[in-house]
Amino acid sequence: MRGVARTLGRNQVTANCIAIGATETPATAGRLRGDPDRLKKVLSNYIVRRPGQPTDVANMALFLASDASSWITGQTYPVNGGFTLAL
Repeated sequence: MRGVARTLGRNQVTANCIAIGATETPATAGRLRGDPDRLKKVLSNYIVRRPGQPTDVANMALFLASDASSWITGQTYPVNGGFTLAL
C-alpha cells in the first residue's frame, strides 16, 4: 500500500488496505458454527471473542471510501476483533 500510495498520491488517489480476521460469511459459517470446540479455539485468539461480521469490514471500507478519510493513505487497517493484540 505504501508503494501504491507514493505513486498515486500526487494524483489525489489514496490507497489503503483492510486486513480482516475470521469473518463469518456463508462460506465460513458452517466451519465456524458447526463445531463449538473449534469455534471456541479460534475465538480464543480474538480479544472481542466473536467472529467478525461482513458489516464490520464494510464499515471500514465505507470510511476509507468517504471524504472523511481523504488525507489517509498508505495504511493497513486490521479489522480483526483484536487478534493482533492477543498474540
